[in-house]
Amino acid sequence: MIHQHLNYFGIHSLQKLIRRLGCRYLSHTYNPGYWGALIVVFEKSAPNEITEPPLEFSKIRSQFTEFLANMSELREALDASPSPVYGYGAAQIAPMLAYYLHTDFRELEAFLDEDERKIGLKFANLVPEIRSVTSAGELSDKVLLLTALDYAHVLIPKLNRLTVRSLIPNQSGT
Repeated sequence: MIHQHLNYFGIHSLQKLIRRLGCRYLSHTYNPGYWGALIVVFEKSAPNEITEPPLEFSKIRSQFTEFLANMSELREALDASPSPVYGYGAAQIAPMLAYYLHTDFRELEAFLDEDERKIGLKFANLVPEIRSVTSAGELSDKVLLLTALDYAHVLIPKLNRLTVRSLIPNQSGT
């Protein structure tokens, strides 16, 4: 079992953890050969120099409750969307998104991805196949569910320029 099956950590949360441990972030990269796995390089700073106060359990619980509410809203938006709906981005976080949306994504026509090495593959326990973005034809009449949430900061502006029919989550985050 590999780490992303248990938890998903983005670069910002890892940088915060690195600071809290009293270490110094140096660099990071993504491994495209392993579905975009994040590789982080950091070094130890002064010993035991913790720069931030410990997290409070109540804050963690509150943030997780907010996350679950956001997932519920996302599920409602997916259920209310006209067909066909395509997942955009076959990223390693897609199975975790499916878990929190209580689905195997059978409601999706396919996952669309630009990485030709993924075309024709499938995620374990998820129904749709991964297809090329060009195989879907014109995106202006398509509803897309952003399934590569770890790349949202790159993909949402790109999809807004492509003029898709509808994007879930929309620009406001719902």
